[in-house]
Amino acid sequence: MDVAGRTVLVVEDDPMVLLGLQMVLEAWGVAVLPAEDLDQAVASAAATPPDVVLSDLRLRAGITGFDVVEAVRGRNGATLPAIILTGETGEAELSEGRRRRLTFLHKPVHTDRLREAIAAALESNTARPMK
Repeated sequence: MDVAGRTVLVVEDDPMVLLGLQMVLEAWGVAVLPAEDLDQAVASAAATPPDVVLSDLRLRAGITGFDVVEAVRGRNGATLPAIILTGETGEAELSEGRRRRLTFLHKPVHTDRLREAIAAALESNTARPMK
């Protein structure tokens, strides 16, 4: 599945990493909704529903990517696909991610792997109806 023409909500509290992800995704023809925190993410997703959420695991003020996904799914549908970017490899985080039906990508992520993960998330979401 091609990712061009799709919309990805990217949540990352490091402005340079956010910009880098945005540039890569836009080069693939993806519309990017950039957000640095939970409030921006929820507002962006309310204004323009994303096809996929891509969030860092650890954000500012103790907020996690899990919190972001939960809030956005609460507004945009429980089956909205989501990918968590993390430098952590702890079993607790991985287990929680599986419970929440999330894909994990470990930093630094190669662009080919990122594109594959987004395409797979889009494909898996087309197989089940949105609630």
